[in-house]
Amino acid sequence: MIGETLRRAWAFGAGPGTGRLVVDVDSTICQVEGHQKQGAAFGYTKVLGYHPLLRADTGEVVHARMRKGSANTARGTRRFLDEVVAAPTGLVPPASW
Repeated sequence: MIGETLRRAWAFGAGPGTGRLVVDVDSTICQVEGHQKQGAAFGYTKVLGYHPLLRADTGEVVHARMRKGSANTARGTRRFLDEVVAAPTGLVPPASW
């Protein structure tokens, strides 16, 4: 799996030069109000909301994957990275929302 991810990254010019390929992936808590929010749940912060994965580039979110509020931080990161690397420009439309 990781080998295929690296092969795609290198095919788009990310390596295997002397520099490293760094993809910054973070998760955050997005609080919601109300009781009928599909997918919203209480997580470790005890806040009702979502827990999306985000990839930012120059300060702007360029890819996101919405997850339940109770999702573990690492849940779905491998697939998320595969989506990011598979996109020729690193920009992926928010179809995964």
